[in-house]
Amino acid sequence: MAPELAAATASAPTTTPAADSPPPAPAPTIVIEDKKRLSESLIWRLQRAFYAAQGPSAWKPNGVPFYITSNPHIARCYARVFLGALRDMAPVLVAGEPLYVIELAAGSGQFSHLFLKALLEMKAALPALKDIALRYVMTDFAESNLAAWQKNKRLGELAEAGVLDFARFDLERDHELRLVRAGQALAKGSCRNPVLAVANYAFDTTVQDAFFVKDGVLHDAAVSVVSSQSEKDLDDPSILARASLRFEPRALKGDYYDDPGLNRVLQRYSQRLNNTCFLLPIGALGAIRTLRALSEGRLLLLCADKAFSYEEDLLSRNEAGLTFHGGSVSMTVNFHALGAYFEEAGGAAWQSLPRTSRLHVCALASGLPEMPEAHLAFNDTMNGFGPAAYVRLMQDLRKEWKEPSLEALVALLRLSGWDQEVLIGWRDPIKKQLATASDSTKLEMITALRRVWDNFYPMQHDMAFDLAGFCLIMKEAREALDYCKESMRFYGEHHLTHFRSGLAHGLLGETREAIECMDKALAMNPAHASAREMKIRFEARLNT
Repeated sequence: MAPELAAATASAPTTTPAADSPPPAPAPTIVIEDKKRLSESLIWRLQRAFYAAQGPSAWKPNGVPFYITSNPHIARCYARVFLGALRDMAPVLVAGEPLYVIELAAGSGQFSHLFLKALLEMKAALPALKDIALRYVMTDFAESNLAAWQKNKRLGELAEAGVLDFARFDLERDHELRLVRAGQALAKGSCRNPVLAVANYAFDTTVQDAFFVKDGVLHDAAVSVVSSQSEKDLDDPSILARASLRFEPRALKGDYYDDPGLNRVLQRYSQRLNNTCFLLPIGALGAIRTLRALSEGRLLLLCADKAFSYEEDLLSRNEAGLTFHGGSVSMTVNFHALGAYFEEAGGAAWQSLPRTSRLHVCALASGLPEMPEAHLAFNDTMNGFGPAAYVRLMQDLRKEWKEPSLEALVALLRLSGWDQEVLIGWRDPIKKQLATASDSTKLEMITALRRVWDNFYPMQHDMAFDLAGFCLIMKEAREALDYCKESMRFYGEHHLTHFRSGLAHGLLGETREAIECMDKALAMNPAHASAREMKIRFEARLNT
């Protein structure tokens, strides 16, 4: 189960400590860096070191949560918005030139796989878009993540089809993307078509500046980093597990940045806000400038994060919206400021609802023609049954929905866009009902299992093994064998997979093959009693 869903079903922690519980950790008191601009703080260097060291392991069980932006529902929501954008832009696109879709900080790669498949499927259904040459580019600054993507079988299929490439891109520092497979650079002015981009949870861990407005006067924040102990190595990312920040307002005079548009956003806040604290996502803005420069300012960016999306979200705040996660730090992103920055440049910004959501989605457009279809799709997908609403529904259903019918679960699978978490979360009720299900319900389930497998992205869970088990219960032996083969293709041989393969051969009357599978299972695990028993039964069948 995805980290967020697992957390949602766990027991609530007690608020009263046990009598023998250890005393709370001492509050950080030792200043290890004194009064710096937030964007110059050492926490960003430590943050980069943390993610560079983690690489793909950051998304292992109990690692960085990612399900909320890596499920089929959000992928299809994004795909519908970008499909609308393709229809809006089709008349002005340069024929024969690629249209790049760039994902910043693509992380585990699961969203990339789900989104690109959904977008290609939708695009293929519209003949008017068939000549648009999409090129999706996954980026990250950690070389280990790029290496992992290139070894991933699902991503490899898309790369071999010519629609996916990879690039090392440090969104806070780099100004060009060098494509691994194409062997070319995307640099300033090199894209003849507009650029589409995605940034999911990419901006909350990048450089920001903090400001206060007090009695109508704008202040920046002098930030001190304090730790619970003396720190000898200020390059050690483990400091973040012991650190916190202290902010001290300093009155400002004159322009703060070299960017006039950004200074106008600051001026607007100083005139409209009072007695509050807010952030400006400097790292995000740097990345956005680079993306805009690739195609002479023509950009449509969809970003999702924990965020302040509306000006009233910034009222009466006495802190910066910062969270330490033990090994890393994140800050609530000021999507309103990003929107204001685009509007200052003559662009547009669309913000998602509801305002109380834990996940906000923002669309930022500049240098583009009118985008009525994209805007309509954004309102429909993000302000209707949007990504945050979907995850909330899944969390609550997982807690409360103990014995759903197979028909209801198939309906949920359809609603979700064929999310494997439905099968994982309700595995036991599915098994309980499959054996006695009607033929029509079994046919529905077989189709559903195929769609879930089509979405499958190999990480920690062997989904094919589960699918083989469901098929065996329905006595769909040939389907079960196919899933057993896929399980071994993605995760290697296992005695239980050979055992299930043997059961499937037995159902098909292929007794010799069944015995061979049981032999393989026993060779890997001689103590597997069920395999030994089934081998005897199959041998008896062969000798009758």
